[in-house]
Amino acid sequence: MKSRVTFVLLALIAIVVNACQDALLENSLNNYDGAVNTRSLDEQDDFYWCNGEKVFIKRIANKSFIMFKTSDKDALKKAMSENKITIDESKIRKYSYSGTDMSGKAAKDFLDYSWAEVDINDSIAYSYPEIVYSAPYYTGSSSYSFPLTNLIYVTLRDDGDINKLERLAEENNLGIIGKHEGVPHLYIASCTKESRGNALEMANVLHDIGCFEEVEPAFINIFPQVPIDDLFSQQWNLNHTGQHDANYSGYDIDYLQASIPSSSNIVVAVVDNGVNLSHPDINLNSFSWNSDTNSSPSVITTYYGGYQYLTYHGTNVAGIISGKTTPCGDKFLNLKCVI
Repeated sequence: MKSRVTFVLLALIAIVVNACQDALLENSLNNYDGAVNTRSLDEQDDFYWCNGEKVFIKRIANKSFIMFKTSDKDALKKAMSENKITIDESKIRKYSYSGTDMSGKAAKDFLDYSWAEVDINDSIAYSYPEIVYSAPYYTGSSSYSFPLTNLIYVTLRDDGDINKLERLAEENNLGIIGKHEGVPHLYIASCTKESRGNALEMANVLHDIGCFEEVEPAFINIFPQVPIDDLFSQQWNLNHTGQHDANYSGYDIDYLQASIPSSSNIVVAVVDNGVNLSHPDINLNSFSWNSDTNSSPSVITTYYGGYQYLTYHGTNVAGIISGKTTPCGDKFLNLKCVI
C-alpha cells in the first residue's frame, strides 16, 4: 500500500512539474515581441549559439549567398549582368537536402531553388526580385570563407513541441521543411526575404525564447574542388571524371563532397587485415590492436588458417579515410557546430 501511495505522489509531482514547464514555455511565447537583435553594443561580430556558448564569426562585406527559383536563373543573370555583376554558371548549385522527410509546407518550394555566390552585399542582392533569399558569407577562426544558408536546425525537447515551432514560424514568416529522419526531435526550418531575419538572426531569436533544446543556423562548408596531390587524378574511385572509362564518369565515392578537415576529435575504426601506421602518405594518430597476438604493433598483420595476411588492403582503406593532402593551399574551416 505504501509503495502504491509513493508511486501516485511521484506521478502527481511529475504532472505538476511538466505543467509548470509548459506554462513557462507558453509565457515565453506570449511575451515574445518578434524583435530581431543578434548583436549587443559592445560586440563587433555576428554570432550564433552552440552548446550554450556564443560562436563569433566575421561578416564579409561584399560576398553573398543568394537563392532563387531555378526557373528564374536566366532572368536573374541578365538583370545582374546589366549592373556588371557576374554569376559563374559553373558555381550555380541546385538546392537539395537529404535525410529529411520533406513533409513541411515549405518543402515543395525548397526543391525548386538553386543557389550561387555573388560578389555583392547581401542587402543589395535583395533589390533583385528573382532572389528569394540572401545572406552574408563569413570567416571564422581561419581565413576560410563560408556562406550562411536559409536553413535553421531546431531540436525540440519533445516532438509534441512542434506546435510551438509552427506558431513561431508563422509569426516570423519562416517555413518548415520537415523532420530530420536520423536525429530525434530535429526539424529543419527555412527563411526567405519575407522572414523577419536571415537564418542566423532567426536562430538566435528562437534560441533566446528558450522553448527548444537547441537552435543553430546552417552554414555550407565549401571545400576546394581538387586537393593538391600528384596522384589524385589517377584515383578514379575518388573522383571519376572519365579518366578510367568515359562511360562511367561520375561513378565514384564522392570524395570531394564527403571530405572534411582533419581533426583529433574524429575517430574511425578500420576493421581489416592490417594497417601500416608508419606509411608516409597516411595521416594517422592511431591506436592499433592485433586480436591474434593480443598486442598493439605499429604494423598489423592478420593470421588466419595458418597464413599471414599482409597489410595492403587495410592500409589502402585507411589511406582513403586519412590520406595526406593539401586543399589547394586554402585553410579548412575551423568552427564549432557548423553543419
